[in-house]
Amino acid sequence: MIEIKQSERNTPRVLTLNGKLTLMTQDKLWRAVQHIIVEKGDRQLVLEFSEVAECDSYGISELLRLHRSIHNIGGRMVITGLNALLRRVFSITKVDTIFEIAPSLPEAIASFPGSDLKPATT
Repeated sequence: MIEIKQSERNTPRVLTLNGKLTLMTQDKLWRAVQHIIVEKGDRQLVLEFSEVAECDSYGISELLRLHRSIHNIGGRMVITGLNALLRRVFSITKVDTIFEIAPSLPEAIASFPGSDLKPATT
């Protein structure tokens, strides 16, 4: 089971995922993102994974499909909140070279032009 919560912000739209992104749940994410893209016209998206316990090969395939779909319309998708296990899975499967992955939600949001958050300076 996967739960998807949408932020009220528009630039970028943040989807917070909770649960497992697997064969049984991948369609729910696709429908949520398609609703955002088609009906709301949003092209900038952050997927927040800090509450995702599992992502299997079907979930990764779904993320690749979303990435391609958003990229093809001139949009951008950033993933954040990956736990150690998911970072390892993304590394082993080499999808970490395809997806934009931010270390934190504030950094992911700040990476979008027009965001009301600014990146932290060191």
